[in-house]
Formats: sequence, structure tokens, C-alpha cells
Amino acid sequence: MYTRKNQRDLTRTEKRRLVDAILKIKRSGRYDDFVVMHREYYVMDTENRSRPAHMT
Repeated sequence: MYTRKNQRDLTRTEKRRLVDAILKIKRSGRYDDFVVMHREYYVMDTENRSRPAHMT
């Protein structure tokens, strides 16, 4: 089973690759699409409904 590595545990090289990848996605406009989708499905802890953004 794969476990995602926490960003605080990344090596310098891994962090640079992550930042470069995020900047590339941001420049393409696809990151903004992700943010919009996240807002659509995000549910606050105080709301009594399903939480598809983080639970599926």
C-alpha cells in the first residue's frame, strides 16, 4: 500500500520537483480548475452532510 509522503519530510530535491510541478500546473490554468472543483465539493466541519472533497 502506498502512503503519501508529507511535504515537511521531502528532501530538497523532492521539494524543488514538487514546487516546479505546481508552478507548471498553475501556469497552464489547470490548478485554478482544481481550486474551483475543491470549492464546489468542500464541506465545513460544522455542516451536516457528506464530505466528498476529502472523504472519497
